[in-house]
Amino acid sequence: NVQQAEHHELIEVAERRWTRERGEARFREREPRAERVPRMLQFADALAWLRAHDPAELDRLIRSVRRYRRLSLLAGVSEGDVPRRYQPGATARYVVRESLVLLLGLPLALLGTVIWYPTYVAPRFVLPRIHTEPDSVATYKFATGFVAVPLTLLAVGTIATVLAGPWVGLSAAAGAFALGLVAIAWHDRWRRVREDAVLFVQVLRRPGLARALADRRARLVREFELVQQRMR
Repeated sequence: NVQQAEHHELIEVAERRWTRERGEARFREREPRAERVPRMLQFADALAWLRAHDPAELDRLIRSVRRYRRLSLLAGVSEGDVPRRYQPGATARYVVRESLVLLLGLPLALLGTVIWYPTYVAPRFVLPRIHTEPDSVATYKFATGFVAVPLTLLAVGTIATVLAGPWVGLSAAAGAFALGLVAIAWHDRWRRVREDAVLFVQVLRRPGLARALADRRARLVREFELVQQRMR
């Protein structure tokens, strides 16, 4: 939907700011891609319209979005956005809930990580030797996993069978699969919590950061709305 690959990231950044400023998503919420795609298509249409009718305005908007992106990255944001303010009660509940979940899940996540780490790193060895095009990377990653995942389950089941019998082997393979899912969920949650913590500390250290980003975000959304009006 875009003529230049770099515009894809710009559309993602713009869509995230739009939805949070308008209250369609919470600031630290990570929405599923399926919910975001329809809005991203609208931004892609707007980008194409500006390219055809007002390229100077498109260049100005791209610079504004990039400046906002750089500032938010300095604050430690890769997904979501910076809240206007943190509520003490909600923040305390978040800290308690996430700490308990991460601590309770840590042992299982460690075991799952050890079992599945070779499968995780397999594409890093395969892709450099194929020299594939950028738009085919995901396909080769999937193909690598399609081979590596059954091999991992087979290896775990075989080792357990040799040591304790076939029923234990079957149970070990099923358990390894479940542990892999636990490890994925734990690492994803840890990444989100770590980013939230870094952002919270940055906002405490720089009280004007949240306000500056909120002002820039509001201006960007007004500019997006003007583009929509012009398109209509």
